[in-house]
Amino acid sequence: CDALIVGHQSYLRHAATFGRPEVVMNDSIDVGYFARQQEAHTAGESPARLAFHLNWSGENERWITEWCNRHVWPTVREAVPEARLARTNGRTLDALRDASVVVSPEPDPGRARWPVLQAMALERAVIAPQQAVGEMGVRHGEHLLLTQQERDWTEMCVESLRSDKVRSQLSRGARAFVERYCPIVSTGRELLNMLGGGHQDTMLRAACSP
Repeated sequence: CDALIVGHQSYLRHAATFGRPEVVMNDSIDVGYFARQQEAHTAGESPARLAFHLNWSGENERWITEWCNRHVWPTVREAVPEARLARTNGRTLDALRDASVVVSPEPDPGRARWPVLQAMALERAVIAPQQAVGEMGVRHGEHLLLTQQERDWTEMCVESLRSDKVRSQLSRGARAFVERYCPIVSTGRELLNMLGGGHQDTMLRAACSP
């Protein structure tokens, strides 16, 4: 292929060993599709709603969902009685918009990127595993909350659901990160530059890595 669009830094390093393709572009997100949510920064009015968000094409879906429902949610609900789960019958974006805190526990770095970026683009406070998204360049406490131990999940959920200040700070940082480092226009610009650099008369052969 002439261009390879990948979704994680480990794939970028692997692709670089091929010597080709000449252009390797990091995956990006259309922030316009994930419209800003004005209610995200309204102090005192943001509901305590939690959403578990995964990459539903992954093989880990069943056991992760079971783990969340058995070990995370009951403890969180006990600590924050007013908390509710955001459920919208499988309509992912509606569930994310309905939530104030999004937990994305996918441990596979290749599958973790998209669920996290989607929630961050919607300006939601996000909790994710350090080992899965650390190479994205996100910083704990500024862009999202990163877990390192199992008890971190419930502690961070409770802290985020209880504090409007924490949620507001994380939601602003999350959206700012996506707008700066992951805009779809970056990938589009690189594609246009490549097409204008001698590929005009040939068919573009592109591949997308998961």
